[in-house]
Amino acid sequence: RQDTQIELIDQTKINEFSRANMKYHDLKDEIKKQVTGYVDKYISVSQLKYYFAVDNSYVTRKLKLLLFPFLHSDWSIRYNHNEPVQPRLELNAADLYIPSMAFVTYVLVCGYVLGMQERFSPEVLATTASSALTALILEIVIIWVTTTVMNITSTLAKWDFLAFSMYKYVGMICCLLTGLVSPTAYYVALLYTAAALADRKSTRLNSSHPRY
Repeated sequence: RQDTQIELIDQTKINEFSRANMKYHDLKDEIKKQVTGYVDKYISVSQLKYYFAVDNSYVTRKLKLLLFPFLHSDWSIRYNHNEPVQPRLELNAADLYIPSMAFVTYVLVCGYVLGMQERFSPEVLATTASSALTALILEIVIIWVTTTVMNITSTLAKWDFLAFSMYKYVGMICCLLTGLVSPTAYYVALLYTAAALADRKSTRLNSSHPRY
């Protein structure tokens, strides 16, 4: 009789565990559906694939364009059936591969520079990344508020704003690396990259018409 009661208790515990396990999986599936819905609503996977459609040739030519924009004249973007051509086929198109890699490289270079100055600590990387990310978000918010308040219309997508806001990390990396040579080299690089950034923005605004 006692063995029977023990078996009933064990079976009850097994049933409770099974019901709890089923509820857990149902809750997990529901959360997964909600998260997927939010992601599909605000982030288009197909759009992200477009911004990462690059190759080695594009990356090389794009870095040259970012560092030497004075040598570039045609800043218009080619369109195919009202859709922009993929970055690997259109040098002037925005991409997210170079900006994302530049952001990570910038954080690592900051750590390397501080290490050369014997001021490095593991927390530096996290602090640098968080501060750079905060500044980037603030910059994008300012751009969005400005365009909204002043009712400025633009053909640029939200990912374009993000890409163009992050291209500056390429110049910042160059400034940090040249700063290892001498302080004078750092300031020379800073002036040059600032002038290059200003030239890119001005010529971009003056050549915003598409090519078909």
